[in-house]
Amino acid sequence: MVYYKKSGFPGIKDIVLCKVKKILPHSVFVELVEYENKEGMIHISELSNRWTRNINEIVTLNSIIVCRVEKIDQLKGYIDLSKKRVTSGEEKAKKDEMQNEIHIEKIIEHALKKNSMTLKEFYEKQGYKLIEEYGSLHNFYEYYLEDPKTLNELEFSKKIIESIKESFESLIQKNRVNQKKKIKIYLN
Repeated sequence: MVYYKKSGFPGIKDIVLCKVKKILPHSVFVELVEYENKEGMIHISELSNRWTRNINEIVTLNSIIVCRVEKIDQLKGYIDLSKKRVTSGEEKAKKDEMQNEIHIEKIIEHALKKNSMTLKEFYEKQGYKLIEEYGSLHNFYEYYLEDPKTLNELEFSKKIIESIKESFESLIQKNRVNQKKKIKIYLN
């Protein structure tokens, strides 16, 4: 999972990634993977559209699931979630978003290791600001694809910036090689 964790609470109807921590007869307790020290609860009625006698048929301990935030009580720290109200499209989009974020974070981490810098130091120095400004590290990478000068915003040494640029460029080259296009031609 990613190093970066959001603070605060998610919003109502937000789609969140969760790790199953505890399974009880009528509910499941999960850790909100993207948030710092946040847990939520899924009632058995919100796990699936089909009836089940055993929750373990739907989720297993330590599995990663995608849920929607239904209610939040910030004073008590309660977050009620639903797995069944998440569409397959939302689930795929959330998992893809997380995979993209993990991938870019690992690429940056690799570039930092060449320069004896840790991911924690990166986040403390500027990573948190990048996420605030761009929404995610993957979005920062997407901006880089549009305008490579985006890297000049980083407040790191030229050596670190060059390492990140090399890592980004190798990813671009890899994507070009792996990309296949399908073209449909319609004749009248």
